Amino acid sequence: MVVDESMKVRSELDREKRTESIGRLVNYIKRSIYARREQGTVQDGLGYQASLGYMISKVVALINVLVQFQLLSMSVGRGNVFWGFKVIP
Repeated sequence: MVVDESMKVRSELDREKRTESIGRLVNYIKRSIYARREQGTVQDGLGYQASLGYMISKVVALINVLVQFQLLSMSVGRGNVFWGFKVIP
């Protein structure tokens, strides 16, 4: 329904008819979203969950980098975190 109507809007050259068709499409999409919210099929707060997941992944990546530096300093630098500065003359 929406895809077919939007394809018709693309080919519509008359400005008034195009505006009217876009208005009908917008109203249809709004009604669909409100109906799904009332049924409980649309989850609110999805942006919050996505942001939280993003931040957790960045914290885990930072921990990964720190652990890798520690393992590298244990294997190459014999426990000295600043072993790289001693290598450079």
